[in-house]
Amino acid sequence: MSTPSDIKSERERRFERARDEVLHGLQLDTGVGVLSERTLHAVLKRYYEPFEGSREVKLGRYIADIFGEDGVVEIQTGSLYALRPKLDEFLQVTPVTVVYPMTARRKLIWVDAKSGERTEGGVARRHKPIDVFGELWKLEPFLDHPNFRLHLLMVDVDEYRAFSGYDKRGRRRRGERLDRVPNAILEEYHLERPEDYAALCPENLPDEFGSSEFAAAAKISRQAAQTALRVLFKLGVMTREKSGNAYKYRFLW
Repeated sequence: MSTPSDIKSERERRFERARDEVLHGLQLDTGVGVLSERTLHAVLKRYYEPFEGSREVKLGRYIADIFGEDGVVEIQTGSLYALRPKLDEFLQVTPVTVVYPMTARRKLIWVDAKSGERTEGGVARRHKPIDVFGELWKLEPFLDHPNFRLHLLMVDVDEYRAFSGYDKRGRRRRGERLDRVPNAILEEYHLERPEDYAALCPENLPDEFGSSEFAAAAKISRQAAQTALRVLFKLGVMTREKSGNAYKYRFLW
């Protein structure tokens, strides 16, 4: 008899269908021709929109990844800064959901460019949800726009790299990233209101705090903390007051 843990969620089934559809069209076992993170982007595009007619739709001067009843969905696997021209145009006419996947867990697979031989590296944890603020500042002009939405995905991926040798000490492998193949979506965050962004912050903060306290609580660098606080202030999540040469922050709720 099956138990609830044996039954996959609709989200998991939809993701597996999208992944299978993409991987059936690729030939990862025959070479290293998968470039520009095509697999991750293609899987997520099908995950969000199974209907092909709603994908790659021309809207004004640009092509939207997805355009349907709920507006535009743009899947960005690289720098968020590259989305600014599209957002500047799309947000004027329709809601836009930016899907941003971050690698929470990664297994490295090294591919020898000459022989095609593959060797697996270790599995490592990479990012936490709060790390998204390191990219979000690049979209500051749009974050408080009423049509803007962000879906943050924490994904488990196999990352393929072309092996090109070792560093001068003969320790670290060097190589160009060829592709990222997603195995699962581990967590999914729908960020639409200031409160949603506040939920990514550490809970063990005093009523008033600076960037050093925020960095320690979130286990990130002080520079990353300063960037996160800048974005959160822009979103209206907290207030700040000058204290000497630095700011002190308070959450609004």
